[in-house]
Amino acid sequence: MWPCRPSGPCSPWAWGSRQRTGAGARGPRFPGAALPRPDFSSRHSELLGLPSGWRSAPLPAPRLRQARHFFPEEWFRFALGRLELAGPGESPLEVAEALQGDQALRDLHAQVALSCFIAMGAESSVTSPSYVYRVYCGDVPWTEGLDWLTSNAELFQLTLKAFRYSFKLLFDQASLGPVESPEELLSTLEDYERDWYIGLVSERGWQEAVLQEKPYLFSLGHDLTMGTYTGRMLTLQEMLVQVGHLNREGVRGQWANLSWELLYATNDDEERYSIQAHPVLLRNLTVQAADPPLGYPIYSSAPLHLPCL
Repeated sequence: MWPCRPSGPCSPWAWGSRQRTGAGARGPRFPGAALPRPDFSSRHSELLGLPSGWRSAPLPAPRLRQARHFFPEEWFRFALGRLELAGPGESPLEVAEALQGDQALRDLHAQVALSCFIAMGAESSVTSPSYVYRVYCGDVPWTEGLDWLTSNAELFQLTLKAFRYSFKLLFDQASLGPVESPEELLSTLEDYERDWYIGLVSERGWQEAVLQEKPYLFSLGHDLTMGTYTGRMLTLQEMLVQVGHLNREGVRGQWANLSWELLYATNDDEERYSIQAHPVLLRNLTVQAADPPLGYPIYSSAPLHLPCL
């Protein structure tokens, strides 16, 4: 499918390198028609194709080749083997082997993944806590490919989500131990997707996760006063709530006694013993709820909105 060798001057990576100076907000512009389609060896690979805009990162080909060792080949092959793409009469094992052996499919996903990896500035071997926190919050320091990445909103959100999941995974490994196998890693990621919200307290997704009753919520914080970074995890728990019911005639009887005490016995003591007595009947509340002048005046104000999240 390629008009020349993938590493030659006609490859899409090389085009992105030449055109990066003229790239607009939508990414680099390529001469002529759109990017050529990858030459997949398996027809099922078409189902795993990626948008052409995701392949147009303005990064030089040598830089992508230099970062190729960061691409997890073993995990990619394992993930392909877990997909169920076999049609009627097809062997799932043969379909999986065909996908795993498709070099064009592997190169396509490696190109996009490494482009996002470099655009996030993650290729550096030494990272600071401030960098990790900024990227986790979506405030990515500027890099050569950041404008291209942020112009692809869906890809940027997926990349940010992958970074947050990676941080949570490292956080768990530091406290619970390393992940021993691809199967365990897959189980952990599925658990994150199903039972966790990993993001920021200020995001709408956090509020939606609360309404959806996600079992776990996780976020990062920065204490400017102490100069420390903190992790916050909330767990969904059951709350015991006591519900009571007062007999209507019991309340009316208390109000009748209050009427006799104030109007006929003329007891003007503001701290009358009768108000505090009978806690089982909630006498303190029911007496206050009586209409003035027998009960206490009711003061009201405009509705107050208190943010809970």
